[in-house]
Amino acid sequence: QSTWGFSIIRSVCIAMRGVINDKKSAWGMSMQNLKVPTIKSKQVLVKVKHAGLNPVDYKLGKMPIASSFVAGKVVGFDFSGEVAQSLDPNFKVGDQVYGQCKGSLGEYAVAEGKWLAHKPQEVTHAVAAALPVAAMTALQAIRDSGKLPAGGRVLVIGASGGCGSLGVQIAKILGASHVTGICSSKNTEFVKGLGADTVHNYDGPNGRVPSAASIPDAEKFDVIFDAVSSPEDQDYEAEVTPLLKRSGIYVAINGGTNRIWQILLAVTKLDGSSRSKMLLVATRSKDLTDLVTWVAEQRLAVVIDREIVFTEEGVKEAYELLKGRRVRGKLVVKVSE
Repeated sequence: QSTWGFSIIRSVCIAMRGVINDKKSAWGMSMQNLKVPTIKSKQVLVKVKHAGLNPVDYKLGKMPIASSFVAGKVVGFDFSGEVAQSLDPNFKVGDQVYGQCKGSLGEYAVAEGKWLAHKPQEVTHAVAAALPVAAMTALQAIRDSGKLPAGGRVLVIGASGGCGSLGVQIAKILGASHVTGICSSKNTEFVKGLGADTVHNYDGPNGRVPSAASIPDAEKFDVIFDAVSSPEDQDYEAEVTPLLKRSGIYVAINGGTNRIWQILLAVTKLDGSSRSKMLLVATRSKDLTDLVTWVAEQRLAVVIDREIVFTEEGVKEAYELLKGRRVRGKLVVKVSE
């Protein structure tokens, strides 16, 4: 028997609790007793310790096309836990791992080995579970889509939220010389504590965004990372593009997606003319490893607003908090001990 195969199959229970997309439920989800999923080649079965929550989790079940694909499926993407079975030679039973999967709000989850990274002992499961979607979105938006130059200047809209709070810090790690964060007045000190050099309050007397007339061309932004705008909600693009340098790039998260393991980014590049394109944030093991290493090295702080109990009512209340856009940092669910 392989040491990384089905060597402990008898120790894995055959039933588990999980939160699924449920069209019959008034809030779109329900907790059910489910069969533990089975794995195929290059896959890993993980006993989930903590799951991280993201807006895309509840948005998929309401989208006309995507909803048919996720109906009856376990909700969520982000998790941290322990390997229970493995058919990937890079992971063995007992390994502490984190990453993404199709259905993290269950006691067990199946993940592709390429969507996983080993979790350092110094990083808790709660913190690791809060990382994948938000941190990879911020990293790839600023580094890859935004093409942040060395010593560049970055504006982060929604700097106190899950993606934004990580974006402020990641911009600094990537070499930004200046980061401005936009948030509410009550979160000013919090965002400054993340490393923002300047904070603009959208609810203050100076308008939702800084005035372009008040910023010299040399102090305009190389990258604007918009973690707030979405098709069904407010849109900052027209207001903030005058704050870009001529070669600057505006990157906005689009919470909707038609593929359940990917997050879409809307990117507009201003280089004399304006153009838009859709890009996919890829789940990369190397990015996951880099991110969790930065956390272990205390270069990147993951702010957890609160830890949720794994009950139907607890999960429902957590998603209501996300919908209200008043979460500071991330929400995580403690699925098991």
